[in-house]
Amino acid sequence: MGDRRHLAIVGDGAVAAAFLAIARLVPGDRLTLIGPNVGRFGAGRFYADHDVRQPWRLAYLLDRPNGEMAEGFADWLAGEWPALLPEIAAAQPLHLRRWSEALSEGAFGDFSAPRAIYGRFLAERNAVRLAQLVEGGVQVRLITGLATDLSRAEEQFRITLANGEVVRADRVDVATGGPANQRFGADAGPTAFTTLHGNEEAIAEVLRPGWEVTCLGASTEVLDVMHFLRSAAPNEEVRLRVLRDRVTPALDGDPEYRRLRAAGRVVEEVGRAIWVYAEAAGNVRLRITGKECQSQEKTVTLAINTTGPGDQLLVDFLVSGMISKGWLKLNAAQNRIDVDAGFATEIDGVRYASDAVAALKLRPGGVVGQRVEELVRSLEGDPVEAT
Repeated sequence: MGDRRHLAIVGDGAVAAAFLAIARLVPGDRLTLIGPNVGRFGAGRFYADHDVRQPWRLAYLLDRPNGEMAEGFADWLAGEWPALLPEIAAAQPLHLRRWSEALSEGAFGDFSAPRAIYGRFLAERNAVRLAQLVEGGVQVRLITGLATDLSRAEEQFRITLANGEVVRADRVDVATGGPANQRFGADAGPTAFTTLHGNEEAIAEVLRPGWEVTCLGASTEVLDVMHFLRSAAPNEEVRLRVLRDRVTPALDGDPEYRRLRAAGRVVEEVGRAIWVYAEAAGNVRLRITGKECQSQEKTVTLAINTTGPGDQLLVDFLVSGMISKGWLKLNAAQNRIDVDAGFATEIDGVRYASDAVAALKLRPGGVVGQRVEELVRSLEGDPVEAT
């Protein structure tokens, strides 16, 4: 290894964990993991858990059956089920009804578990991996925090953290950032939200009985809104209006969504939001393009942006700095980030992978056809070596 004995991985989600899985580390090497939730390394923000006091805990489900997730997850779920069953029954009892047929057959690979449960599996698996590295003589350090800058320091890289601490490493894998939801002007306000995630408490606070919630787009986030509303207001009937301008198999294939739609509690309106103005609480103005490109304006009480990835990137200071330095290349046509083979950047010794990478193909509804972490793990047999 010589002068390449310290690997730093920035990020704490599934992609960062994939970089860890393919890391070639030997006794005496050093490994540093940096992220805001590094204590649950592998879960990241997407598979994070909520506080036990929040009624939407365990509400959000995976977008694929358990059997299509990471190898071993369905078997792990089956083994942990006696302990998980009362926890899920207390938090989201309707999920058990949804899974009743698969559970009766012991088919744990056939349904979609809560994302937070999958995050627990990832965190446990990576904790085992880290323990094995420590036992094998690798020095492991976990830093809970945000990396804000990456620069050269002679033969090493200099990672600056938000608290001013500096970490020096020989190789760096960066796994943060991704596309942001499409925006529509002044679309954030008291009852207008640019995304569901991270805004649950604010939405629950302003939601009033009898209000219809308008979903601005037909991505899979609509299903999250549906599960959130059932949890946040269990005594109220879910009333959703979904602006839909494309086929979304994930919606049409969801049994609960189909049931609510058949009952008239989910109303689909052909159209696409092109402008949103959050005028006041309970008063959100929309401009919608509908059939034959005709536009109309209307006012709704509460709107949540569920359009899915748009033409903007959601990147942190670290990645922004890498772009400005020329270490990462922007793909102007797709407004994504270009990387070379093996997720190599323009600087030898630094790799980058996230949902912001331009090469990723999206399914309808904004779902990545092959997950980034799967692509990173595929490098295991042919790793990219720094020269």
